Amino acid sequence: MEIYYLIGAIAVVVLIVAHWALWKYWVKPMFNKHIENERLRDQAQNQKIKSINEEHNT
Repeated sequence: MEIYYLIGAIAVVVLIVAHWALWKYWVKPMFNKHIENERLRDQAQNQKIKSINEEHNT
């Protein structure tokens, strides 16, 4: 009977490690890349607006 508890404990540890590895190496970098892309897009849009305003003011 104790062997089933051992197998269950090993399975839980494997699931926790797999979840941590997926989060750290796949989900989080993808999320950070998405945020960086949004920041760059906003920066480019702001630059475009500034150049249009400068053209309009001169």
